[in-house]
Amino acid sequence: MSEYLADTYQNAFQLGEAALKNGHGLTIDTDAGVDTYWGPDLARFMDELAPGEPFGIVAVVPMPEAPEDEPACAWTITRDHLADADQTGSKWTYGPGEVSERQAAMLTAGAPLVDGYERHVFRMYDDDGELYYTGRAVFRVEEGPFFEDVLLAPLVDFGTPDAGAVRITWHGHPDWECS
Repeated sequence: MSEYLADTYQNAFQLGEAALKNGHGLTIDTDAGVDTYWGPDLARFMDELAPGEPFGIVAVVPMPEAPEDEPACAWTITRDHLADADQTGSKWTYGPGEVSERQAAMLTAGAPLVDGYERHVFRMYDDDGELYYTGRAVFRVEEGPFFEDVLLAPLVDFGTPDAGAVRITWHGHPDWECS
């Protein structure tokens, strides 16, 4: 009998899908060691999971409480339009660097949101209008200059330095477009 909750591809995939949907993390034992994966890291693990790879799921971890220094927003890339069709490219890259585990858990589609948070889809483009990245962000909607910083965060943190993207749009919010 295995000490793991799941150690087969099929069981791990089912457990992973449920964890992503419920905003939970999974503690996974791999050749690299034991670590807990949340949101984009868990989604990346699931994307790369292949039958026959050595791993074991040790525990399901509920979404944690907010840390005192939780950043104003978190974002992830859900599609890298610059990557070849068979490559993930920058998919599941997320930021800013200090994203809380709670925010990471909320970044995946369908995961529960904590009171006060909203999840929105964005797209980043170059100066010729070519679509570079599609992504998702979670943040509290607030008024004032702070809110513009939140809307620009994926572009400033990743899109511009990584690929030269210069414009970000937000699905359903044309007034949020930023350059």
